[in-house]
Amino acid sequence: MPRDAEDRGDLARNFDIAVNPRPAAVESVSSPNGTGAYGLGETILVNVTFSKPVVVNTTSGSPTLWLGTGPTERSGAAYVSGNDTASLWFEYTVGPGDASSDLDYAGVESLSLNGATIAGRTGGAANLALPAPGSQGSLSNGTDIAVDHAAPVLVGSGSAAQGSGFTRLDTVSSVAALKAGGKQYILAGYNGIELIRVHENGTMQSMDAATNADPDFERLSMINGIDAFEMKGGAYAIASSEGSGGGVQLIRVHGNNDTLKGVHSLGGIAGAWRADAFRMGGVDSEPDGEDDTYALVAAPGGSTDTVYLLRIHPNGTMQNVGNTTGIDAYVPSAFGTGDPVRALVTSYGDRAVYSLRAHSNGTVEQVDSLQTPTPTGGTSTVAAFGLGDDGAYAIVSYHISEAIDLLRVHPNGTLEQAYRVVDG
Repeated sequence: MPRDAEDRGDLARNFDIAVNPRPAAVESVSSPNGTGAYGLGETILVNVTFSKPVVVNTTSGSPTLWLGTGPTERSGAAYVSGNDTASLWFEYTVGPGDASSDLDYAGVESLSLNGATIAGRTGGAANLALPAPGSQGSLSNGTDIAVDHAAPVLVGSGSAAQGSGFTRLDTVSSVAALKAGGKQYILAGYNGIELIRVHENGTMQSMDAATNADPDFERLSMINGIDAFEMKGGAYAIASSEGSGGGVQLIRVHGNNDTLKGVHSLGGIAGAWRADAFRMGGVDSEPDGEDDTYALVAAPGGSTDTVYLLRIHPNGTMQNVGNTTGIDAYVPSAFGTGDPVRALVTSYGDRAVYSLRAHSNGTVEQVDSLQTPTPTGGTSTVAAFGLGDDGAYAIVSYHISEAIDLLRVHPNGTLEQAYRVVDG
């Protein structure tokens, strides 16, 4: 009890009590990175949460969290921030040879000080023991992160071939490049399609593949063209196929887990050859605040020579909204903005280039055509560029020919041959 009234309420004066607070201890390890596989050069953030704020002194060194990235190999995640808080952040960059199907730290003693100190605010050293790998509170228990750079399919060659992990490259008729989830990919194929990851060091790695035998895919036989585009923040591709009666396949590419998903198949397009997806402004019939997505599909086929206009809805469905006939169409190239959108289409049989206008109401209007003399073969590919008050230009190549043409596209849609380059 208190010795006198003057000391009443003064616990420290009247009782001999020693206070020994519990040291700060690790409660959990987690990562904000999304589920998926991470390759060479990519960064993974790791958060170590303590039971109370800790002070990190890096005067003589910096802490490292050692991750298990192989049977005998360990990779260090370097401390980056969190001093005087209960959350310390570490950063790990995937290096050559790193691999893990479910990333975690190497063991309970994997948080190394390296000359630094981690202590509570009162000065007591923190307990650095981590939850056992795989247990509750561990990195792998709360996340699903894979690291895959142990055995890249190709190293420095810059090319890919059937085999060595690639399954749909026996014949390739078309390729398209796209980005998904911050990663760079290539789509390629003919009888089926292959998703290929392109790493920053120039290597390529097969991630996924699909054929007509896979669920949700119906139009992947005899693919003649692939065009990639973005819709509502997602990465998509449209593949045109002359197999199974002809049609197109809409594909979603998921960057978080490197997979392909068949979204919608549309048949009834005999001889579908090439497709070109584009945005048409001023329409926005969907309440998404974005221009709507369309695609022109060239379908040469004798008496059914047609250029189709497809509408691609934000929910992933496709709708045939219009066409124009009488063009032995080969490759379309849309350009410009607004409504209508202008386009050029090469015609192999006619040895000509057609100028079109595609309207959101489904009308596809033929504006002009230009038949240029070629040494041999018909028009093959076309790529339009530059659009302003003076119109646009386009480069046209020819099948089995030694010439390319530069065409002028006037603002009214008429065509003019501006320049020709001939081999030799």
